[in-house]
Amino acid sequence: MIVKCEGLKIGKYSIPAFELHEGELIGICLYNGSHLYDLEMELVNYFTGVIKSSQLEVHQKMTFVEHFKESRIKDMFLPMSVGKYLKIYGKEGSKELERIYEIDYINRKTKIHSLAGTPRKWLSLFATFSKSKHIVFDMVGQDPIGSDKTLDYVREFVNKGDSAILLDNFDDSEPKCDRFYRIKIEE
Repeated sequence: MIVKCEGLKIGKYSIPAFELHEGELIGICLYNGSHLYDLEMELVNYFTGVIKSSQLEVHQKMTFVEHFKESRIKDMFLPMSVGKYLKIYGKEGSKELERIYEIDYINRKTKIHSLAGTPRKWLSLFATFSKSKHIVFDMVGQDPIGSDKTLDYVREFVNKGDSAILLDNFDDSEPKCDRFYRIKIEE
């Protein structure tokens, strides 16, 4: 078992009880709205062990798939390349890192600022999976087709024994998850 949640209450939001095991992808629909970012980041802190709760047990380390951000000055004068990013944030020699180069228009010298939201997410996803078998991720900054492909990539890793929690603001990813939960919002 990776995570066991007996039900978690954060303000007026209730997260249902669930368990995450190796080889599983579960989704949690947070719904869209002004609450989304703050609630998502708080859940990330719970799932990654930053915040402890008696209602949530994290048995194995989970890692959040971070969003790539670069300062405007660096972006203008010294933009980061895909190769440099993977060297800094990935586990060298990992076969997961090489997956990004299967995408036709990406090579080691590709500047990350030239990539749209979906390939940036894939870059972060592959780097995270190179270091951690258990992840928490979202679909922020991705179009529907890209989100679908992201879920396919995650499913490939999960089928090899990794595990993942998707924090989503829509429920269209439900068919690709092993189990899917929806928060309850108290008025």
